[in-house]
Amino acid sequence: MTKRRVFMYDQRVVQRARQLRKQMTFAEVVLWQRIRKKQVLGVAFQRQRPIGHYIVDFFAPDLWLVVEVDGRTHDNPRQSVYDEQRERRLESLGLTVIRFTSEETVREPASVIDRLCATIEELLEISDQG
Repeated sequence: MTKRRVFMYDQRVVQRARQLRKQMTFAEVVLWQRIRKKQVLGVAFQRQRPIGHYIVDFFAPDLWLVVEVDGRTHDNPRQSVYDEQRERRLESLGLTVIRFTSEETVREPASVIDRLCATIEELLEISDQG
């Protein structure tokens, strides 16, 4: 499967992603300010990126890495089930998904970046071996 196939999406999803870029949560803005313009290990990220029927918070296309920032709505059991299904679907496409809570993103941004760096380093090591 090619990378291009993974990213087929409906035009409505593209429009919704554009809206979400203008309406980012505070936690998403905090993280975006720290990862944009290749600030983290030289990795480029995109925000509110359509992938299939989903819109992921952040995406590093070179690593196939999805970063999600979960607010309080994700504590809801129904939302948790949806999140798990969504994550499994993204992983089935070959993507790696890492999640952070909004609270930790705002209160401990350095810790979030450290964990993100560790994930990126693992993915870079794997890609060097392959």
